[in-house]
Amino acid sequence: MDPITTALVAGATFILKDAASEAVKDAYRGLKDLLSGKLSSLANLEEDPADEDYRKAAEKELQKKGLANDPVVLGKAGKLTQAIEREPPEQLVAASIDIGGLRAAHDVIVKRLNAAGDVRVRDVRSVQGTIDIQDVSTVVPGKN
Repeated sequence: MDPITTALVAGATFILKDAASEAVKDAYRGLKDLLSGKLSSLANLEEDPADEDYRKAAEKELQKKGLANDPVVLGKAGKLTQAIEREPPEQLVAASIDIGGLRAAHDVIVKRLNAAGDVRVRDVRSVQGTIDIQDVSTVVPGKN
C-alpha cells in the first residue's frame, strides 16, 4: 500500500476500535478533510478499513487523481503516521495488525508485534534479500 492509504487504513482502524487518542483523531480528521470531496472511496474505507477491495480502490483512486504524489496530502498522511507511532504500546496493542502488499528492494524485517485483535501477514516480497518475521503474537483483552 502507498503511504496515504496506509495512514488512512491505520487511522480509520484506530477510530473504529475506539483506540485513537486526540492526537490521532486530529491528524486523521486533517487528512480526511483534505481528501473530502476528492476521494469517493474514502467512505467505504472508513466503514471497513480491513477490506482489501476498499483499500485497493482508495489506492487506485489516489493514483488516478494524482493525489498519491501530492506533497500536501503526503504531509498530512505523514503527520497521521507520526501521531500513531507516538501512541503508547498499550494503545497500539488495541488494534489488529494487517501487513499485506509489502514490496521491498532488499530485506523485510518485522519484529515484536503484539495485537489484541488479528495479526495477518500476507503478500510480502523481497526482490533481493530476506524476509524475517519474528515474535508476533495476539492476546485476548482481559486474559493472559
